[in-house]
Amino acid sequence: MLDADSPEQQALRELLAERSPVLLQIISNLMEANAVLRAEVAALKDRVSELESQNRPPAAPFRRPAEQKKSAPGRPGRKPGHPGACRTIPAQIDGTAEVSLILPGCCPQCGGAWSAPLPCVQYVEDLPPVRPRVLKITTWSAACTGCGCTAVSTHPQQVSTAGGCAGVHLGARAQALAAALKHGCGLTLSKTARVLK
Repeated sequence: MLDADSPEQQALRELLAERSPVLLQIISNLMEANAVLRAEVAALKDRVSELESQNRPPAAPFRRPAEQKKSAPGRPGRKPGHPGACRTIPAQIDGTAEVSLILPGCCPQCGGAWSAPLPCVQYVEDLPPVRPRVLKITTWSAACTGCGCTAVSTHPQQVSTAGGCAGVHLGARAQALAAALKHGCGLTLSKTARVLK
């Protein structure tokens, strides 16, 4: 035989019976919102996978777009029959050297005779040895014995008035070369100093 419900259990059952339609409505609303959110999450996952499949490494900055590429690219180099390009013969020749050819009596391979030797002339251009041009500048200074005012002589090629251990300077051409190496050629300061040394 079942025990009778206690008054507290009876009150709880009555409360649930009264509020069950409201609770069922809340549960139904939450389930609908959950279904909407699940659909949105599925759509976003599809979009992410689509974008990841399209993700390719970026093209190099010099790469041409596909629409500008030729279907059959030509061979590299100049067109056939173009005028030749080479260094011109120097106008000033500082020295000559000739290497004589000593031939044995006959060819050591087959024993045949040699043809008349033909000259092959080449020109080698090289940088001359460079020695820095050093200018010793002596300036004079004097001070007034009365007021201490000083008078100093200067030279147009003088870079600074410093003397003593700071009395060796780079001239205008060396400074221009240093600026060209640093800013024009992109050398670092230490490499520029090595070149000038």
